[in-house]
Amino acid sequence: YPASLSKLTGRDILVTEAGVHGEDQDVIRKLFRKLDKSFANVPEIEKPTLVHMVTWNPHLKTKDGSYDAEILRDKKIMRISPVGCLAVVNTSRPEMEFQAMNSSNTFTNRSSLLWLDGTNSLGRAKVGGSYGTYGDCQHFCMPGPSDEVASALEWLVVQTVLAEERNVS
Repeated sequence: YPASLSKLTGRDILVTEAGVHGEDQDVIRKLFRKLDKSFANVPEIEKPTLVHMVTWNPHLKTKDGSYDAEILRDKKIMRISPVGCLAVVNTSRPEMEFQAMNSSNTFTNRSSLLWLDGTNSLGRAKVGGSYGTYGDCQHFCMPGPSDEVASALEWLVVQTVLAEERNVS
């Protein structure tokens, strides 16, 4: 983590996301352990507020929609399944990231989780099967759901700032 983390104060908001390649709960826990270590000796009042954004569910044609190069390669070679995205995936990603975030000891009173319910059923809003080797089933068409998340993040930041101002005055 950059040294600039040490410059954050209780008036700052730190937004995190695991990213599409951080699907393992241990990877996400590692993110929060690094943050814990960075802020271990900082008094609670001086810690930034943490907003963790749950990563979008991929909608690839695998068991849970996640990227599995071997399965996707075999399906393409054997022409078992056309390239494209699943409309709906069953995933526990939001719950997994929430558990990982709760494993953090540092931000227990100063954290929020941003996740829009129903994103597991937005496969038809993905760029789809016409892009890349297996189709782009991670990125949304624009404008689209990503705009909604940006709006939700903006709302959450504004509400956090207003709550801080109320607490100060």
